[in-house]
Amino acid sequence: MDRYWQANAVEDAPETPADNAGGFPANGNPAAGITGTVPGEWWYYAITEELRNAIIALGGTPDFTQVNQLADVLVESFATTVSTITRSLATVATTGSYDDLTDQPVIPPGQVNADWNADSGLAAILNRPAIPAAQVNADWNAESGVAAILNRPEIPQPTRGSTLLAVTVYSVVAQSVTFSAGSPVINCSHRAPLTGSPLTFDSTGALPANITRDTTYFVVQVSTDQNTFQIGSVQGGETISMTDAGTGTHSIANPPWRKSDHSPAMVETALQGGGGSGGIASRTANAGTATGGGAGGYVWLRRSGDSLPDELDIGIGEGGTVPASGNAGTPGYQTHLGDLRSPLAVATGGAGGSGSATNAVLLGAPGGTGIGGDLNLRGEGSLPVVSTTASNYTAGGKSMFGTAGMGGVYGPSGATPVHDATGRGAGGGGGTGLSGSYFAGNGGDGLLVMREYG
Repeated sequence: MDRYWQANAVEDAPETPADNAGGFPANGNPAAGITGTVPGEWWYYAITEELRNAIIALGGTPDFTQVNQLADVLVESFATTVSTITRSLATVATTGSYDDLTDQPVIPPGQVNADWNADSGLAAILNRPAIPAAQVNADWNAESGVAAILNRPEIPQPTRGSTLLAVTVYSVVAQSVTFSAGSPVINCSHRAPLTGSPLTFDSTGALPANITRDTTYFVVQVSTDQNTFQIGSVQGGETISMTDAGTGTHSIANPPWRKSDHSPAMVETALQGGGGSGGIASRTANAGTATGGGAGGYVWLRRSGDSLPDELDIGIGEGGTVPASGNAGTPGYQTHLGDLRSPLAVATGGAGGSGSATNAVLLGAPGGTGIGGDLNLRGEGSLPVVSTTASNYTAGGKSMFGTAGMGGVYGPSGATPVHDATGRGAGGGGGTGLSGSYFAGNGGDGLLVMREYG
């Protein structure tokens, strides 16, 4: 990208504002006489120059006709750095020979004193390092045979951000749940979170007596059909059996990330958006065509602990579900890190597939996108329908954490398609509204994985 303004540009950069009122943008309300937020010339200038300077610093030449230059120079910079580090070691790693190392340090020839005694066969090497005599503490305990050596070398501490402190998988799609007195089994209204995931409970009434609102629990067991799960007070701990069913409507959510839990020097986070469900052909007969749903977008970012707030909200995008009517699949929802009003990063959901009651050519459903990360990837789109000689249904898009639902062709014998997405973030396969082998598939829920380093 480069500076480009369609009209009304000037030759000189705007002056730096004297102060900054701060705050957040808002829509106006002309009927009430309220004016919306105006970014102003300094905002447009600052955003453009930040991106343009980054492209130049990384070796690129700004071009106003391009919209992917920053991504290209970042990828090239990463690749160059990795290549520089590994190039000179690659041959040595294969042969094990020092002679194959490039950029070898110069080793000076050995030097001996001019009065070397040839008869004794010993040479006194010049410039040899002085080796101090062993020193022990004055209070050395001879009986124990242990001496505390003085001047021992210091062992350096690990580099900041190099020691893995914790890996947390956040997978809870906000939903209602029900309890049963005397049972550890919790029933879901949607799909269960993954084993090991942290979660919290809330209720419009009273939770079971032995469950505390806003306390973090961990999923320790999930049923095969993902309709129920059990919890413990620690990861992999004993399951908690409910003393009663509670009252009101109960719900689950992800706890916020708290810096104080591990006080990391560096945090790496991967976000996966929800996948779209498959499109639907005929709901009354095995006829027509349909495409699968798109996969959710993906984001990866690395931030210093000092740059992050004390807490970050986490929301996991629900995968698209097959609707009760119509031919269009349901899109997946976004996964976000931070306050939803101004998140640090977002991975949007994939689009739902499309369908036709007749054998028609159909375009595939696009995947979601990544926003705000160091690496932002679009989810894989589903395949289009290109043949109408038979009723057929295409697969969904794969994601970084999931496999898409299968497509199929009605009529031929063979394996029964797995129409729902497997894993997280992938799209469901296209199908019909009829139950059975060709039923349209649901998209996979999103995911967020956080790694903290000390």
